[in-house]
Amino acid sequence: MRAKEREGHERKSRKHPGEPDRQPLRDDAGPARATIEGAGAAPDEVRTYRQLWQNGQRLAQALLKQGLQPGDHFALLMANHAEFVDAMVAASICGTVFVPIDPRTKGDKLAFMLENGRCKGVIAPTIALDN
Repeated sequence: MRAKEREGHERKSRKHPGEPDRQPLRDDAGPARATIEGAGAAPDEVRTYRQLWQNGQRLAQALLKQGLQPGDHFALLMANHAEFVDAMVAASICGTVFVPIDPRTKGDKLAFMLENGRCKGVIAPTIALDN
């Protein structure tokens, strides 16, 4: 078997039985989108990957303006909302590390998590600020 034929054979054999054929996205299929599920507590949010990237870029710039440097940690004190994903993208863009913390965490436990996580900042919704 020639190298080209072998390469084509190997590619075909990687498909698992019952797996649907994968077709590349067509230009007329519209923009690729990500759905952030609200788990019944909130409506699902759908954003394009472009929107996720733009939101991440804006938040990354804000983190850097607040003095965070690559390698610094910050806490994400929020539930799994679309903004949580924006912050994850922002951390990746600016090289910081996000520390996810349950927004119901309060008092000494919260203080311990922030200190132990070496968090230099916190991103939280106003509802979590009383914690």
